[in-house]
Amino acid sequence: CPSTPSAMAAVRVCFYGAGGVGGWLATRLAASGAAEVQVIARGEHGAAIRERGLRLRVCSEGGPSLIELPPGAAEVYATVAEAKERGMRPADYVVLGVKSWQVQESAGEAAQLLSPGGVLVTTQNGIQAPKDAAQAVGHARVMAGLCKVLAFIAEPGVIEMEQKPDVFKFGEAFNADGSEVKLGSPTTTARVERLASVFASCDEIGR
Repeated sequence: CPSTPSAMAAVRVCFYGAGGVGGWLATRLAASGAAEVQVIARGEHGAAIRERGLRLRVCSEGGPSLIELPPGAAEVYATVAEAKERGMRPADYVVLGVKSWQVQESAGEAAQLLSPGGVLVTTQNGIQAPKDAAQAVGHARVMAGLCKVLAFIAEPGVIEMEQKPDVFKFGEAFNADGSEVKLGSPTTTARVERLASVFASCDEIGR
């Protein structure tokens, strides 16, 4: 059954894919307690997260440190179909942690998990990912993200990353008329600020 969020966790953030980027962000956000975290993770990696929790190993000059999420700290589902069948509550944000060539198909599937006012957030660096997501769900439901991180799945249920870089930035990708937001233009909207306020609790993530 879905875990019960704390009284303060009013925002639901789903990570579609829990590889290097998705696993890093999901672990940090769930550990902060600032949001209710949901994860779509397939195969042995997803099974390990459900059974043993999600672990983030951070490597630095002083040696590695380990952040551990116990089982149940985040809702974990193998597929969108399973999430819907088990009654996952609609997400305010779905963060796409997939490969660039998977964005359009994944966006179409992940959109099923969004609340009526929910939004997809891409993480694939470059200008193509938001366009691909918009092809699947429409420009009004897409925000663009940019990640600078060296992270990967070290073993099922374990993400390993370098301490630096550790940057996750995001903003609007499109104007209301569907035109692309120009580089350098202000993209602050209520939904951008809402997500920013959630990740503001994650001091370990640069923005």
